[in-house]
Amino acid sequence: MTAKEQLRSVLDELPDEASLEDIVHEFYLRSVMERGIDDVETGRLIPHEEVKRDFLQRAGASSTELDAKEQLRRQVHQLADALTESATWDDVLYAVYMRQAIDEGLADIDAGRTVSHESLERSRAKRSPRH
Repeated sequence: MTAKEQLRSVLDELPDEASLEDIVHEFYLRSVMERGIDDVETGRLIPHEEVKRDFLQRAGASSTELDAKEQLRRQVHQLADALTESATWDDVLYAVYMRQAIDEGLADIDAGRTVSHESLERSRAKRSPRH
């Protein structure tokens, strides 16, 4: 499916009252999912435990060493430090949103709320048959 066809598909699936921001967000999510699927298919993967260990090291402590508020403070400071001098509030919100999405994804993995690669491929094949 071409990018133009994907865009049409997104537009057809969204409600008529969807904002431009909703459309861009949905298209962005689909783009990220496609890149993720491509990474899986080409073997560009990092084991979950390695990602989690690196994430906690960057936070400066293990999850058991700090209380939740202190750990959150450090994470917010790290996000702020990573922003450019010209960052806007939209950049800040995006950074927080991405951090939250990553944290939720890690929690889902820990809780076993994941889908196998094979299931994802079957679902993807149903949505967009390859020509």
